[in-house]
Amino acid sequence: MKKYCYICVAAFLQWVLVACTDLQETINNDNPVAAVVHADIASDSYTRTTVDDTGWQVGDAIGVFVTSAGNTTGENVKYVAADTEGNFSSGQPIYFMDGDEAVFSAYYPYIESSKIAADGWMMNDWVIDYTYPDWTMKYDFLFATGAMAGKEAPTVRFTEDGPEADHRFQHKMSMMELKVKTGFQVEGSACNLKYIHLYNLYSRGKINVRTGLTEATGIRDMRILHLSEDLDSEATCRFLVFPQPLVDDRLHLELIVNRQGDEGSTTYATSLSMPDGFASGKKYAYTLVVTDTHIYLESVSVTPWEKYDGGSLDAESGN
Repeated sequence: MKKYCYICVAAFLQWVLVACTDLQETINNDNPVAAVVHADIASDSYTRTTVDDTGWQVGDAIGVFVTSAGNTTGENVKYVAADTEGNFSSGQPIYFMDGDEAVFSAYYPYIESSKIAADGWMMNDWVIDYTYPDWTMKYDFLFATGAMAGKEAPTVRFTEDGPEADHRFQHKMSMMELKVKTGFQVEGSACNLKYIHLYNLYSRGKINVRTGLTEATGIRDMRILHLSEDLDSEATCRFLVFPQPLVDDRLHLELIVNRQGDEGSTTYATSLSMPDGFASGKKYAYTLVVTDTHIYLESVSVTPWEKYDGGSLDAESGN
């Protein structure tokens, strides 16, 4: 009889232990867990709004979406960089509501929800200000997608986990880098690059914060970049452009150079071959040389996220 009682007590205690474990798991599953974010920017890029590298600056704000179905939801939740290492937090974070993992996307810079349509497109155009090259950098639209997290590991990691799993922030605009130097019979110390005229360019457009897409809008017009760069050494001008095709697959531009001893300015006109136009996430670097009578192209490269495999790249001089 005693042996039977011992068996009953042992069975009862085992049942209590299992029940308590199940209860604890239920309690844990019922407690929401806040999501935090860690984000990297694609390392082979060079266009940050606030710093000249690929890091974040304290106070940078991103918008985060939950893109998967389920009980965990989030729509354009603002997360702010707490440091320069890519760690973000939110005053009103996304919460994991159950044990299921969720999928996330994010974009930079953060835009208030009242300015975004339900499909993710901005309600108003961005109009890039080309007055000075640096002023274009605030339109550096970044996008990341595919990161996963859940209650057990609540850090949403927009990082690179291998060639097939790159969830880092990518640049979605295009970047132009023009390097200008002097050549035959031109003394660089006596020259000043005053302006660059850009022709047939869309300077306005929209971004989609849900998909990372961009769309150039409006009409093509002429933009003027103010520089005032002495050419005693190589002058470099970097600016951002909405991804777009180009008229006759060429970018037409003029360099306005002041030369000591000359009355007025010298205008160097050229057109750069760009068969693919400006593509999203690419940097176009051209080195131009101005001589006493004309301008010519010395070198060209297209980087960073995919190698260029289009047609030939060259320059036509109009001077």
